[in-house]
Amino acid sequence: MVVIRVYGSIFYTTGQWHGEGKPAEPLTREHIDGWMKRCADAGVRTVLWRANCAGTLTYPSKSAALPGESPLPDPNAGMGVAVVKQGWLESDWQWLGEQCRRFNTLAAAVDAAHAHGLKLMLDFNTFDMVGSWCHKTHWPEGGDRAWDADWWLWSRDGTARLAGIPCYADPAVRRRRVDEIGEAIGHGIDGVVLGFFSHCDGMSGDEPCSFGFNPAVVEQYRQRHGVDPRQGDVDPHRMYALHGEGFTQFVRDASNVVHGAGKKLIVTTRTDGVHGWGNSAAANGLNGDMRDHDLRD
Repeated sequence: MVVIRVYGSIFYTTGQWHGEGKPAEPLTREHIDGWMKRCADAGVRTVLWRANCAGTLTYPSKSAALPGESPLPDPNAGMGVAVVKQGWLESDWQWLGEQCRRFNTLAAAVDAAHAHGLKLMLDFNTFDMVGSWCHKTHWPEGGDRAWDADWWLWSRDGTARLAGIPCYADPAVRRRRVDEIGEAIGHGIDGVVLGFFSHCDGMSGDEPCSFGFNPAVVEQYRQRHGVDPRQGDVDPHRMYALHGEGFTQFVRDASNVVHGAGKKLIVTTRTDGVHGWGNSAAANGLNGDMRDHDLRD
């Protein structure tokens, strides 16, 4: 099994990054076919297609922006307790968007994978929606494709949002994300992996229970335990349980859509809490070091 991080593969394959001074070439379907051929030649049988990029998707969607559509912030304020200097160059951001508008990269990947005898699973960005500039305030032109910033995790006082981490206890979030999965299923993918890779590690600060006080959770906590969790000490396990119940319902809803289409749904777990850039955790931690024989519901 191989993870293809789509935006990085586009940059490196076309020479936009590390092109040794040569002009970058436009992305083509043949490039994507070449990725799949290399995988098949190496004995890979399943590709995890990681299509998200900085809060956008690298294929057209009713639920998200394409790269280059929403303006870049500088700095990227609003991500938890920190102000983050976003790392994108405007030229790269716009260029990537141009390539993703040339053709539907997800549909091309499905066709190429199947032509080479591979299965293609969408590596769903369950908790990796970093890219706070894609929300409605920063990108009003996005309309229904813009994200609602109130769908992120809320701080205790309700003034801050942990951008990139959706609150699955909110029914509106679950509907939005399940619709995104259903849309991807329509492209002919073989299934969906709900992974836990995230760029948002550490953005909530060091204090426990700094975020997660969304209205839906606060109301459920009050009904179940008789107190307002925003006032005084909060039992973190009770808070986590409510968020867990919401996420479990999301998995059930996603399962109904995926299995209803005759596809596979895989839910992975991890315990390290970090995405592990620069070490083996980046390769193995995301999917629990899965192998092809682990591809079962």
